[in-house]
Amino acid sequence: MKRWQRLKDKRRFQDIFSVGRTWPGKLVVLKGLPNDLEYNRYGFAVGKRLGKAVLRNRIKRRLRECALQIPLRTGWDLIFVARQSVATVDYQALKCGIRELVNKAHLLGEEA
Repeated sequence: MKRWQRLKDKRRFQDIFSVGRTWPGKLVVLKGLPNDLEYNRYGFAVGKRLGKAVLRNRIKRRLRECALQIPLRTGWDLIFVARQSVATVDYQALKCGIRELVNKAHLLGEEA
């Protein structure tokens, strides 16, 4: 993931959490807000409840990879919030779950 694709600004995270749309899923909750740009920016939230740092970082890496593998409509700031059940599923199940969630949110791109 490129540096310009990352959401790092705390204020933008707060805006997305308070004003943005929310789409709940079994493994991940997707929060999004249009950004009026020609590309998407991504953020990943994994709470300390899920485990120690090694596990949380592994979950973030998997979420990041899944988000980049699935073609999405452009112009959105998206935050993927991991749920407790994401720690026990394999990569393919996570990718399918995120694809279903993005489809439910009508954010799938043309290539899908």
